Amino acid sequence: MFFINQTNDTPLLQELIREAVFNSAFWEALPLPAEGHLMDILVGSRAKIVEKSWLDWLIRKHECTRIPALEPTPVFIKALSRPLLTESLHTDCYPLSTGDNHLIVGIGRPDYPEHLSHLLKFYKKTVVYRNALSLNEIASLRTLCHQALQTL
Repeated sequence: MFFINQTNDTPLLQELIREAVFNSAFWEALPLPAEGHLMDILVGSRAKIVEKSWLDWLIRKHECTRIPALEPTPVFIKALSRPLLTESLHTDCYPLSTGDNHLIVGIGRPDYPEHLSHLLKFYKKTVVYRNALSLNEIASLRTLCHQALQTL
């Protein structure tokens, strides 16, 4: 398979295999398109990926915490600018909630730290809490963001 975003997708796939989220035999057995994005394949195959392994990897290796089922409201998502909403979809990192000085961001892909900086600046917050997202939560947030983009 050819990754459209080889710079980021290839190292992330290697890390997922190295960290035993799944093994290379699992990856090779998936129905892979000729080209595409890693996260699209993972989200599309989410029923076959062990959720505990996925979440454990994000928590253990990427300093995430876990608050299950923490979802933003459609109004919260629509308040985000169109460029940041598009960037959230691209990075699979989604703003979930804010507090006095903090922002909770759902992390699906940990390799886009610059997006967290953009979100902090947009929301005028100083502290970010990284919440590990399951692949099912990523799929739901993608849908919510796509719906929001249609109305912006």
